[in-house]
Amino acid sequence: MAGQLPTPTAGNAMHRFINPPRTQPSSQPAGAVHSTLMDMSRSPARLAFQTPLPLQSTFIPRITESKTNAEKFLSDIIARYCNQNEYVSVEKVVENLFKIYKVTEWSHLNINHVNNPYKDLTPLSNLVLKHATVNLFVDVFKHIRIIGTLPELDQEISHHFKIDSYDKLNLGPILKHPKIITLFNLHDVPIIRPTTSIKIIELFYDYTRTVKYNETVDFDAFKDHAAESFGVETWTHLGVRSL
Repeated sequence: MAGQLPTPTAGNAMHRFINPPRTQPSSQPAGAVHSTLMDMSRSPARLAFQTPLPLQSTFIPRITESKTNAEKFLSDIIARYCNQNEYVSVEKVVENLFKIYKVTEWSHLNINHVNNPYKDLTPLSNLVLKHATVNLFVDVFKHIRIIGTLPELDQEISHHFKIDSYDKLNLGPILKHPKIITLFNLHDVPIIRPTTSIKIIELFYDYTRTVKYNETVDFDAFKDHAAESFGVETWTHLGVRSL
């Protein structure tokens, strides 16, 4: 019937399948399509998954140094602290050595012919030994001497090391040694008035003569009396240690 659309039949469908309708050719050349596909395959997100990232290495290279150079650095560090009138601790010296080599621990520093740096490096070994000996003398002084002065401790330490004074140990000022500061309560005391335990005992004897026979001696009052007698501000400035 004229004007009517043809009814779809199996034959018509087969004809369209075998002879599909022609389509307009794309205005984009084949090369451009291939390029577009390649660009998509190379997108940053895709490449991020396709390209393995380099693994960050946790390996820390060891620095090799000669024993002579390491000992020279240690000697210079110790001398610098002494020249600055500072306390020379083992920890500070080692910390400064690590800064020179830009390391944080001994395992990162390979010093030739050195297995134990605290024994094999002479300046460091001597420093450790000096501190151990001084600490021992301070402990003995504390437990044996009922009364003692800082100059007397200085004298005993110097006698042991066969030197003229504590300063020759190159450990820094005696007034800045932490253990000695605690023993004599020398916190914030820049200088003391040298005296001896004999003079303190004699002064104490004279002081007790002023109190009554059965009266208890006020030792805190005696401390004030001693400070005044020696012309210092407080008892602490005498550098006296007593039980």
